[in-house]
Amino acid sequence: MVLLIFLIIFVGIYFLIKKTDFGIKTLLPPVAQTAYKSRTSDQKRVIRYFLLKGIFAWGEMSDVEFDELLKNYLDRTNFKRKALDKFGLEEDEVTEVDPIKLENFYFDGDKALWKIGKDGKDRSSAYQVSWLFASSDQFFLYSHTFFLDADTKKETAENFFWKDIVKFAVSSEIVEVQKMTNKRVEKRNVEINCFSMVVPGDKIICVTDRNDITERSLKGLRTKLDEKKKG
Repeated sequence: MVLLIFLIIFVGIYFLIKKTDFGIKTLLPPVAQTAYKSRTSDQKRVIRYFLLKGIFAWGEMSDVEFDELLKNYLDRTNFKRKALDKFGLEEDEVTEVDPIKLENFYFDGDKALWKIGKDGKDRSSAYQVSWLFASSDQFFLYSHTFFLDADTKKETAENFFWKDIVKFAVSSEIVEVQKMTNKRVEKRNVEINCFSMVVPGDKIICVTDRNDITERSLKGLRTKLDEKKKG
């Protein structure tokens, strides 16, 4: 009987904490608490996924559920069409190389939340999708970065003549990210993969995943640039 009463009290306190978001409010600085109140239900779930630990994380979104939420966002947003529209293009106008899609989590200092999942994978509340297109004389790079914990988005669209491009490069870099709460600042070094385009006076970088398809596509792109320069 004593055990049953204890369990009832424990469950009651647990659900009261969940209902009032007590756990997350103890972690967020005052300004962030105000912003949290205006977030959508999915955005709040994402914030809790990245910040809550231990007992406060019980019943919250798992790594698999977060990945599914991200996938659903990507599936319902036609980034390829957005990219073409940004340049005022149709696909039959950019057939010099097959269109290339690059994507991955975006780690940006202290602007995005991050965590190491139970599967050992680094995740961020920010994600970037880029599309690369080419016509016979121009190269087009569209990049869209969005945050799942807020309404923040950033679009960039760059196009250059082949003759003005110095080089394409693929690299791995280590970036320091930090996560600030009202108690402390957590820091971590994260390895990211990048595609970069160097033009006179500028270097444009976007994140990418590493897989055979992407690597073959980017290798073909560098070969095409060499051909353009030779002839």
